[in-house]
Amino acid sequence: MLWINPHGFRFLYAVLQGNSQASFSIVFFFFFFHVFLDFHYSTNHPITINHYINHHYHHSPPPPPPPPPPPVLLPPHL
Repeated sequence: MLWINPHGFRFLYAVLQGNSQASFSIVFFFFFFHVFLDFHYSTNHPITINHYINHHYHHSPPPPPPPPPPPVLLPPHL
């Protein structure tokens, strides 16, 4: 996902060098980018079961409707 951020490789190099400010920046960026995507793609609140259902669960086709109940046959009145 570093290709999204044009400064991602510079941040990553600084993190490898031990720059704490850069490590905070890249964690901050990726965390809030993920939160933004969750808000953008979820239909309800992010990080909920709806998010999982909408984007990670492959729906099967709905089952066919049940057959109508048979008619109730009443004896004629005598």
